[in-house]
Amino acid sequence: MDLILMVNEQVFFSVQMPHNWKEGTTIYPHVHWSPMTTGTAGNNGVYWELEYVWANIGETFSSTTTAISGTTIVPELSGDLVATSIS
Repeated sequence: MDLILMVNEQVFFSVQMPHNWKEGTTIYPHVHWSPMTTGTAGNNGVYWELEYVWANIGETFSSTTTAISGTTIVPELSGDLVATSIS
């Protein structure tokens, strides 16, 4: 996948799994977003990069893992709510 980064924006946050989540079951990370425009030639995609680390209480954090997904912005998406899976 070729990435053309015109702007590199970052958001940092923490997530705690619900207490009733069963360890070992599948997690489906995704992001909800809404494009303001349809993009331009050479700049018509939104790419999401999720860098994460897993640790239980009392454990030391290990190295991070990165997952990347992207969506091409087409006129039909402009202004719509979009969900992009990150895998």
